[in-house]
Amino acid sequence: MKNKKLKISVFIIFLAIWQISSMIVNSEVIIPSINATIKQIVVVISEDDFYLTILNSLLRSITGFLTAVMLGVFSGVLSFCNKFLKEIFIFITKICASIPTVAIILLMLIWLRPNFVSMLIGCIMVFPMIYQSVFCSMYDYDKKIIKMLDVYNIDFKKRIKKIYMPKIFIDLKKIIPTSFSINFKMVIAGEVISQPKYAIGSKLYLEKIYINTAGVFSWIVIILFLSFLIDKILNYILSVKKY
Repeated sequence: MKNKKLKISVFIIFLAIWQISSMIVNSEVIIPSINATIKQIVVVISEDDFYLTILNSLLRSITGFLTAVMLGVFSGVLSFCNKFLKEIFIFITKICASIPTVAIILLMLIWLRPNFVSMLIGCIMVFPMIYQSVFCSMYDYDKKIIKMLDVYNIDFKKRIKKIYMPKIFIDLKKIIPTSFSINFKMVIAGEVISQPKYAIGSKLYLEKIYINTAGVFSWIVIILFLSFLIDKILNYILSVKKY
């Protein structure tokens, strides 16, 4: 209860700072007021393509994230099984983590259609996190249990299915909400540059073109709400699902 009151207090303070800053600057172009932002949110939500825009961005994010999870689990298991493959995937993850996001987006725009660019950007940014989690889950497993498995001559397939996979899923549960949030933000960032049809990022860029700061703020509020909602849904699903 105290924690909820503290969060509400912080939220109220943030709104107060926002409103005071807007009043001091006295320019809706630089810092729009809360009232102007709320009015713009109503305008944005009432647009014919609003729900289609949200749905398409979420589908890109979900597709990219699920792809990253599948590739991360697969490559993590392969790396554990083979040292040569391990070095290859470590090299790939370092490249993914080191190259600037904008550079990757520009390359993707040359090679692919705009609709696929943002989805792949989200996938590429999340893949190293998933891979690292899977590989560490297997590599850091209790050595005493491994020795026991050797004593009873348990074959590798059974070890993967009965021993390693449950551990992998337990560790993945800890990072899935955070990694999906990062994926969602990167997909929107990719949309801003690639400009696919029916995309949150495209709408953000359009508001910027028209110098409609209240419109930009309204989409930021919508993105924050979606991120909060997704985080709650994921945490609920992961808390219910048993492995």
